Amino acid sequence: MDSGTTIHVGNDLGRFTNIRPPMTGDFLWAGNTRVWIKAYGSVTLRVDSADGHRLLYLEQ
Repeated sequence: MDSGTTIHVGNDLGRFTNIRPPMTGDFLWAGNTRVWIKAYGSVTLRVDSADGHRLLYLEQ
């Protein structure tokens, strides 16, 4: 995970909440490939560490 990023990308829309459609033409670059955005949303991730686990909420 990149703490300095302005966008997070996921491949399972079923894990997202507060889903909203993208604006027409919204895309991002993945290397030299243009990837069309299918939706925006929020997701809660379980992050494991030596102290156990925590939930990390990424808001759209």
